[in-house]
Amino acid sequence: MTARARPRDGRRPSDEAAGSELPAPGPPGRASVRALPAGARADAAGHALFATATLLAAGYLLHLGRRTTFFYDEWTFIRTRRDWHPGTFLDPHNGHFSAVPVLAYHLLFATAGLRAYLPYRLLLMAFHAGACFALYRYGRRRLGPLPAVLPPALLLLNGPGYQDLLWPFQIGFVGALGFGVAALLALDGPPGRRRDLAGCLCLLASVASSGVGVAMLAGAIVRVLLRRQWRRWWMVGLPAAVFVAWFADYDASLPGSSGTAAGKAGYLLHFFRAAVGALTGHAATRAVTLATVLSWLVVALVLARLAYELRARRLPVDLLAAVTVALVLLGLTAATRAQDHDFGASRYAYTGGFTVLLVLIELLRGIDLRRWPARAGVGLLAVATAASVVTGLQPLRLGAHSLTGAARYLRADLAAVQLSDPPPSYQPNRRLIPFQDSGSYLAAVRALGSPALPVTELPRQAPDVRDDVDRVLRQAGELTVTGAIRQPGGPALPVILAPGLPESLAPQPGCLLLRPEAPARRLTVRLSLPWGGLTLGSAATIRLAVRRFGPTLVAFGRLPAGRGWLIRPRFDAAPARWTVQLGASAPVRACAAG
Repeated sequence: MTARARPRDGRRPSDEAAGSELPAPGPPGRASVRALPAGARADAAGHALFATATLLAAGYLLHLGRRTTFFYDEWTFIRTRRDWHPGTFLDPHNGHFSAVPVLAYHLLFATAGLRAYLPYRLLLMAFHAGACFALYRYGRRRLGPLPAVLPPALLLLNGPGYQDLLWPFQIGFVGALGFGVAALLALDGPPGRRRDLAGCLCLLASVASSGVGVAMLAGAIVRVLLRRQWRRWWMVGLPAAVFVAWFADYDASLPGSSGTAAGKAGYLLHFFRAAVGALTGHAATRAVTLATVLSWLVVALVLARLAYELRARRLPVDLLAAVTVALVLLGLTAATRAQDHDFGASRYAYTGGFTVLLVLIELLRGIDLRRWPARAGVGLLAVATAASVVTGLQPLRLGAHSLTGAARYLRADLAAVQLSDPPPSYQPNRRLIPFQDSGSYLAAVRALGSPALPVTELPRQAPDVRDDVDRVLRQAGELTVTGAIRQPGGPALPVILAPGLPESLAPQPGCLLLRPEAPARRLTVRLSLPWGGLTLGSAATIRLAVRRFGPTLVAFGRLPAGRGWLIRPRFDAAPARWTVQLGASAPVRACAAG
């Protein structure tokens, strides 16, 4: 294909060769010259509108996620992806080729460590803004500068896809989309060494970011094949060869590929409906009827446009490529995730909605949006876009609240791990970091710094968070009970437990004989546990309940009657002391140990 000069209206000759329905440029003359300033003003307005929306969205997202911290899969990177051997970058993560995210985290580990989470969030904002900018450029070439702002506007604050907007680990999905669209933009132009090299590198980065890149690569391959651009085969062939070689060597089987065909088909349909619904600002379980109607409308419009183009003996290459991207993404996700029934997961809303927007842009391509009926339609789409953004703010805030709540527990639990120094195999929070044990965490802290709360802030946390800190401390072995202890001899100061006695007693050196006010009454008393511990003995079984930072007393076991027992805390730097509640049906002799 021979490159020709670009017409004055800015459209490329390759648009017509690709089956574009863009209006043919008018004849050169004074009218075209006079129209140029208006087009330049429209371009400037579109750029300014997109830049303003992006900056406002990024600022709001950074504000929403200001109290988040490393979450779930990020701890796998912290634990296993800190070395520089090839497997660090080539080993799959949940079946994904994740070399680009691993490299990004590797560089952040070396510079920011674990002390600050903001650099990781800023990286996500850069990837998110870049993907939206690529989508804007893609739409601008097909719809014009102002209408092109609408598709990325649906993604900038996409509430149902909050994980991809607030969780830095999702640079894998977001980056695959951004790099993939950048490669499609390179294919929009005529062949050129620099352009094709840039497109090839973008496709390599896309497939090395996550499995989403495979869908983008499939769309690029469709473009090259249908346009018969054989001189560009290497542009898509090299990324495809790299991925196939990686897959053959590192990922012989897809996770979850054992699901039934019916289950995968059902998952694909549900995923498509959820992706369309996410563009309206609704989560997968909300506005199901609206999402269903809109998804079938998209299918009908695609079929109608394809029929129209084929009847006119035109091949809509870019539309077919966009449909391929969407179908491959939906199919791969269904093939690997059908058994989990997680088609409505937040991390898939962004990716699914992004590919649907590519299809919608191609459906509108070629329509003269400057004419009055089309301008009215663009106005309605702008109103619908604004309504979708506003609707999506609620799930976005709820998602930020869930991530912030998880961070509160996690940072407090990690502080407890550092305070208690538990056995290396101990897992402090199997729900939030199921693959992180205390040994690998403390090794990471020594190498990269700590993301945990300062110990001095633990008493100021919410009651349920402080209770969870106590759980970690108990499980980590902060309190030990030793049997067959000989209690000190000599007299014990009797303490009659009657109404009005202080809630907690602070044992002094020596012993106390704790007994109820009436012989038939059960004994219940709370003691502040000294660092040396307490020896306890009674003619009856002693029931123990303990707490430290939290307000809730939790059962800690029973001490059999007739023996002396030593309960001792591990000494640490926290000022708070353990409180022990004793329950018995007979007097209890308690002596301060140490």
